[in-house]
Amino acid sequence: MAVCRRQHTLRRRPTRASRLQFAAAVKRVAEGGTAIDPSVVSQLLGRSRRNDPLAALTPREREVLALMAAGLSNLAIAERIVVTP
Repeated sequence: MAVCRRQHTLRRRPTRASRLQFAAAVKRVAEGGTAIDPSVVSQLLGRSRRNDPLAALTPREREVLALMAAGLSNLAIAERIVVTP
């Protein structure tokens, strides 16, 4: 039964939103960025553990890390957080 449901899920037509998300991810990767599921980023940034190296980061550093994980380029990050030369 689980196999049948899985096959049905795999055969479903993608929605317009999922096609647009896929196209955006392909574009990001083609431009040198990365494509990481936002839920994975949330879990990584939201977790807590002893001796967590992320705990030592400032809020600004965490913001940059989140933008990096979202696949933004250095230039896009600089523009987003307003960094000037």
